[in-house]
Amino acid sequence: MLKVFIMEDNLRLLSYYKGIVNLISNKLHLTGTQVTLCSSTSQLCAALPVASPNNIFILDIEINGNSRAGLQMSLQIRRHDHQAKIIFITTHDELLYTTCKYRVSALDFIAKDRGNVLQELSTDFKAIIKESSKASSTLLFTYKSYNHVSTIPINRICYFTSNQTNSHASTMVTADHQTIQIHQNLHEIEQANPYFFRAHRRFLVNPCQVCKVDFYYHRAEFYTGLSCPLSRRHAHKLLALTKVYA
Repeated sequence: MLKVFIMEDNLRLLSYYKGIVNLISNKLHLTGTQVTLCSSTSQLCAALPVASPNNIFILDIEINGNSRAGLQMSLQIRRHDHQAKIIFITTHDELLYTTCKYRVSALDFIAKDRGNVLQELSTDFKAIIKESSKASSTLLFTYKSYNHVSTIPINRICYFTSNQTNSHASTMVTADHQTIQIHQNLHEIEQANPYFFRAHRRFLVNPCQVCKVDFYYHRAEFYTGLSCPLSRRHAHKLLALTKVYA
């Protein structure tokens, strides 16, 4: 069941977007779609749901005179829910570059004054449904972060690094360059998940995301451009694993 949250301070447009979402849901035969309307960031903050890949946020960028309210809200959403889909609908297409710099992995950016909102949202919803169907057969990693239990496909994780100030925690780095603090240490993750490999005493890596084992600089390099230290004695074993996952 999809949960759609629309933030728009123009009440006429807010109602219009709700009608579009309902029309798309009917055309795609989606049952039980929930639509929550918000005209301010405070309303949306109060309505934030439990993290889920079925959460969709449709955000206007300018809210109540704040030209970056939607962008700021997207950061808060992403910290709370890294699996949610974020779609911007706005007249401020000059902020597209700024939006990308926020690195919230937005699904789409629709110009409300020039784009076909119905057509573009329909395309977005179809892509979300297709991804959801594919993800249902994907291995998931379950973790606790800031009192929320969430899941993420294992193939979206690059590595974990230990938290030097908290022996019961670690940091997860994802393929879209998010850093998520989780309440599990490397030993706990390693014991419960055989998919990850201890490349270094402070780093646990996902071999399927490793594109290169650098023996000279002793680093594991990832498809995303990220890298992490690699123990000398573990280098050959990691290389063998990357060939298995290739």
